[in-house]
Amino acid sequence: MPELPEVETTRRSLAPVLEGATITTAEVGRPRMLRHQPRPEDFADRMRGRRVESLGRRGKFLLGHMEGDLTLVLHLGMSGRMRIEVPGAERPPHTNVALATDEAEVWMIDPRTFGFVVCLTPDEWDGSPFAELGPDALDELPRSPLLGAALTRRRSPLKALLLDQHLLAGLGN
Repeated sequence: MPELPEVETTRRSLAPVLEGATITTAEVGRPRMLRHQPRPEDFADRMRGRRVESLGRRGKFLLGHMEGDLTLVLHLGMSGRMRIEVPGAERPPHTNVALATDEAEVWMIDPRTFGFVVCLTPDEWDGSPFAELGPDALDELPRSPLLGAALTRRRSPLKALLLDQHLLAGLGN
């Protein structure tokens, strides 16, 4: 499974390509990669024509903050990876999600299909598990007084507490 530093490295490599770019097409090769949008066409309709305002990360989730107050959420699962190519390049097997801009294509390649993608409105975000994630282990941990308080109130083993994504987002086994 891609761990937190790898997800951050992926975000940093995608940001120069996606930030400020407009999605011209969005394709989902395997519907099981979707969350909340039951059909690939619904996902494509939400994404098409929207500008990526910024690319962030919360724990192990890549977050595309899209024009129109939408949030694109990508999770790489166990074996997923992202690849940047020129428009029209031949896609390798297991390319399950493809986002195209005028300048590049970004592919999510996931042979085991444990990863997923979703595009959420603010109301959908508020009702999703993503809204319940704790402070980010890389970005917010040193500044989070709530984490220390949460750890002292619990009687669970430390490892179980550190793996609880509601307390601290992004740590894994």
